Amino acid sequence: MKKNELLLDLAHRFRPTRADLWSYLVMMVGSAVSAASLVLFIKPAGIPLGGVNGVCLVLNFLFNLPVGTMSFLFNLPLFYINYKFLGGGMLQRTVFCTFVNSMAIDLLTPFLPVFEGDILLAVLYGAVGMAVGNALVLMQGGTQGGTDIICKVLNVKKGASIGTMNLTISAVIITLSAVIYGRLESAMYAIVLQFVYGKVLDGILYGLDESTGVFIITDKPREVADAVMVKLHRGVTALSGVGMYTMSERSVLMSAVRRNESMTVKKIVSEVDPGAFVIFSEVKEVYGQGFKHYTS
Repeated sequence: MKKNELLLDLAHRFRPTRADLWSYLVMMVGSAVSAASLVLFIKPAGIPLGGVNGVCLVLNFLFNLPVGTMSFLFNLPLFYINYKFLGGGMLQRTVFCTFVNSMAIDLLTPFLPVFEGDILLAVLYGAVGMAVGNALVLMQGGTQGGTDIICKVLNVKKGASIGTMNLTISAVIITLSAVIYGRLESAMYAIVLQFVYGKVLDGILYGLDESTGVFIITDKPREVADAVMVKLHRGVTALSGVGMYTMSERSVLMSAVRRNESMTVKKIVSEVDPGAFVIFSEVKEVYGQGFKHYTS
C-alpha cells in the first residue's frame, strides 16, 4: 500500500465522537504519567527496561540521545509492520499514545527533579507509576507500541507465544543494558521492577479481589453443594462426568469463590466427603451475582 493510501485510510478511520475525545484524553494522561515515572525514577536510577524504551535509555547513556525522540523514531517502522500484518484497526490509538509518551519524556526531562534516593524506592515508585499510566492507556483500547507489535506479528504469522517472545526480547535487552551500564545488579532491580509492574497492572485491569475457580469430584454432590451454598452463599453448578479408570459416572461440582474462602471450601469438603477430588484454579475475573457486575 502506498504512503498516501495509508494516510487516507488512517484519516478515514479516525472520526472522533465525544466518547472518543474523552478516551483520547485519558490515554494522553496515562501516557504522560508513564513518561513522568520513567523520567523521575527509572532513568536517574539507571534501571534497565525491556522493549524500545530500554534500547533508547542505553542510547541516551552512551550518546546522550533524547530518549523520547529516539523511542518514537524506533516505533515508526513498527507502526508500518503493525498496519501491514495486523491491520490498522487500533493503529491510530497506538500512534497517538506513543507520540504523547515519547514527547512527554523529552519535554519533562529538563523540568522534573531527579530522584536521588534509594534505588529500590525508585524501582518501586517507577514500576507503580508506569503501571498506572499504562493501565489508563490499555483500558481505553490503546497501547504504547514497542516490541509488543513484533511479538503480536510473530504470534499471528508463526504461532509464537506472545509471552515467551516478550520475555525473551526483554531479557536480552535488560542483560545487555546492565552490561553496558557496568552494574550487573541493575538487572536484578529490573526483575523487581517487572514483577511489581505486572502485579500492579493486573490489579488495576482485573481487580485486586482475585477469585478462585473450584472443581469438586465427589460421591456426595448434594451434601457438598448444600454446605457450600449455606456456609459461603456461593452458587454451585453440577456437571456430569465419567471416571475413565473405573468407567463409573461421577458428579463434578463447579463454583467460584474469593481466594480467602478457599480454606473454607477445603474444610467443607473434608468434613462431608474426605474422598473427594478437589481442584483450585486462579481466575482473573468473575462476573455475576456476588462478584463483579458487567457495567463495572
